[in-house]
Amino acid sequence: MGIEYEELFQQLSQVSDALQTKISEHSNLMKEAESIAWEKSAVDRADAALAEARALNDELSRLTRVAEEQLIAEGYTFPEDAIPSGDEEPRWWKKDLMSAAVPITDDIDNALDAGLDALMRRLPSSWWKEQIKIRESFGNGHLRESVQLYGGVPGQLVPAPLHRYAYALMLSEDSHSKQNEYDIYEGARLVPFIAALSRSLDALAEVKGGIEKLDQLVKAPNAEIDSRLYELAVAARCAQMGRAVEFIDPRGSHTSPDLRIHDFGFPAVVECKMQSRLSEHERNEFLIIKDLFSLMVSERKTTGLLGSMSVISRLPLREVGCEELLKVALQCTRGLNPYQTFEQNWGSVFFEPIAPSIDLPAMTRIYSPDFLEWVFDWRCEDIKYDGICALVANNGAIMVGRAELPFCLKWRSDHLEDLDRKARLLASQLSEAWDQVPAGEAGFVYLAYEETHRAVIADRRTERWLDMISRWSIKKQGINPQLIVVNRLYTGAKHEGRPNLIESAIPTGFEKENVWAGIMPTTVFCAKQDP
Repeated sequence: MGIEYEELFQQLSQVSDALQTKISEHSNLMKEAESIAWEKSAVDRADAALAEARALNDELSRLTRVAEEQLIAEGYTFPEDAIPSGDEEPRWWKKDLMSAAVPITDDIDNALDAGLDALMRRLPSSWWKEQIKIRESFGNGHLRESVQLYGGVPGQLVPAPLHRYAYALMLSEDSHSKQNEYDIYEGARLVPFIAALSRSLDALAEVKGGIEKLDQLVKAPNAEIDSRLYELAVAARCAQMGRAVEFIDPRGSHTSPDLRIHDFGFPAVVECKMQSRLSEHERNEFLIIKDLFSLMVSERKTTGLLGSMSVISRLPLREVGCEELLKVALQCTRGLNPYQTFEQNWGSVFFEPIAPSIDLPAMTRIYSPDFLEWVFDWRCEDIKYDGICALVANNGAIMVGRAELPFCLKWRSDHLEDLDRKARLLASQLSEAWDQVPAGEAGFVYLAYEETHRAVIADRRTERWLDMISRWSIKKQGINPQLIVVNRLYTGAKHEGRPNLIESAIPTGFEKENVWAGIMPTTVFCAKQDP
């Protein structure tokens, strides 16, 4: 290589080093400006450093072009730039996000094969033995008594202080080994999370602090387990895509982001947020329905009640109340002809017959998706109601081939404001995430929520998000927002109860084109493994 090249590349190195120094200086000056309430002189110093950084970047681009032109003149041929292959194209609407329409990106059993044993070996032996004892103490009777679902979220709580991470691993073992005694609807949420983690252990080991963060799960509060699993999945995907990432130690700060990215040439962080499964409004509605169901089950004991009851409200159910719902339900079921519709000013209640004994097409787990469809005409992936509570009399076994004396209660509220309350936005999570990005640094925000609602609510949530994000403005001063990714998680169970997860990502950048495609992940749990 001649002297001209040596001089040119020396200049490139010098300008690159100067640019990195100036970027760091600008970041530090922005933090200083923030600490003194954005005093004008401090902001001016930061702006001057940014102007110098931009000038250095322009000079670096010029020198790079000169180097490329000289190399081409010498006969060197540059390979064509590869088009970044991001993850799957987003699908917006629920009808396009059913299992028949979405290609399979990975097999849960294969993913568990890849790393479940390794996850189990990391557990403290005494802690794991204690968790097993806790589970054995309550058995599986709660899985047979009834099924209570709000969308796809189960209403029966595990009746003991079992750690959620331990339960997630237990359910993964149950699912992987095809155990009959398996918690179908908690497994639908937790098993795919553990499968993604199992598949990503090698990548997580490349994340600084990643394995330590994994090992901290056994001490984490139950309410934080799902969100921590999401953080681990985002970190592993970043590493799989070639990013040098590190978990940030939050000690001493309640506003630090989750991850730092080291290979962008500028300070950059990632913050992850996961929305709760149900809102307080939804939990209160579910309590009203579960109380009504319990009272109807008591009625069943004296009258032999069987059939399918539907409650459709034009008001929020909290305004109707359990007492009013029960009064109308009893009017319906205690009449000479119980199979009729009772119209009220707030909505309607109607009761439909179901055969007292139903032979199933095949043996299946009690209250599995197949069972609910065959007995109660409830299609878990395409529901028309907000939820269902159901039971049968022959609930002494997990595997059944018949349904005896079936009874169910389905409900929904068609009140427009109520629909919007259920189609929850992520505005508060998004605001909190940007608040955690330090001044003078670039931010990448990942948000996730579980979508198990009927299509009208699921699609309304998508519409509201797309509308909100088109008008969104970042209120925090001094940060550099780069990308927002919403991971919509369509968790569910299929057939006899096997877990399934469909993930749809909505990436939103701050440029006309997604400049981060192929560089930062979009889908996290169901992503292709060879980006």
